[in-house]
Amino acid sequence: MNELCQSPIKTAYSRQAAELYDRMRFVSPKGKMVHQRELMVVRRALKKLKERDRLLEVGCGTGRILFELLQEGFVVDGADASPEMLAKLRGKLNAHTGCQLWVAPAHQLPLADNCYAFTYAIRLLNQTESPEYALSVVREMLRVTQPGGWVLVEFMNAVR
Repeated sequence: MNELCQSPIKTAYSRQAAELYDRMRFVSPKGKMVHQRELMVVRRALKKLKERDRLLEVGCGTGRILFELLQEGFVVDGADASPEMLAKLRGKLNAHTGCQLWVAPAHQLPLADNCYAFTYAIRLLNQTESPEYALSVVREMLRVTQPGGWVLVEFMNAVR
């Protein structure tokens, strides 16, 4: 795994929050339902890809979606601003050594232009500090996605 360490990045997820994230957030019936719906959205979009296309999850956290896609045979890399969240993901990756992870803010990915066929962010934009920052994240996702590739951004809102 390749990991780029930069200066400290502001993130909402401390070491304690990263420890509790998987155990507390997605074990309730509602949490499980949300996880399955988000995974369904990503899987539906992935039907447009060719076999062995590279994917990037921006704001991958502990790898809740990324890890499931790896287990299904997709080639997925991840970036997250929280080293603690990535440490939890790294603990899950033992058999998936081809997965690259970067500690990086979502608006400044340490990646070349046009390197992924599919770039996605699940529930990241609603956690950003401003609409301007969210737009800069989308621009960055577009930059690293190949021409003709796909970008998916998903977020929860109060509408049910």
